[in-house]
Amino acid sequence: MNPTKSPPPNPADGYEKRDASVKAIVWSGVGLIVIVILVHLLLIKVFDVLSQREHQNDLPVSALSVYKVPPADPQLQGVPYHPTLPHEDLAKLLEKEQRVLSQYAWVEHDRGVARIPIQRAETLLLQRGVAWASLGVKPPATAPATAPAATAPMQSR
Repeated sequence: MNPTKSPPPNPADGYEKRDASVKAIVWSGVGLIVIVILVHLLLIKVFDVLSQREHQNDLPVSALSVYKVPPADPQLQGVPYHPTLPHEDLAKLLEKEQRVLSQYAWVEHDRGVARIPIQRAETLLLQRGVAWASLGVKPPATAPATAPAATAPMQSR
């Protein structure tokens, strides 16, 4: 028999007669650990590069996000530091609008633009008719050219 070759295993023995090489197992484990560490270091570098590239392309969420000072708080009605109540503010607004709609005033005195009361504007519109061409539309078919003349009440005979 050749001394360099081991005899074929005998199935009757039930186990191997020689041990596994401890040196080969240890070096395999060390190699596996080195490979795992290198892969982790490579992945960390890849994620850093991708993260930097993503942050370079980021835009601010909104124009307000560049300001470091937050905007002022809203001035809410009905709280101690607000001098009037909501219904008082509404009354002032309605009074101001009514003044604008019911009084004569210059809008642009240099250009000769004046504001007239709304009732007077309605009357003038009915008397003169609408300048449809200046509005850029065609007049409706039923629109009279001038306001109808007032008729006397019918007298019974």
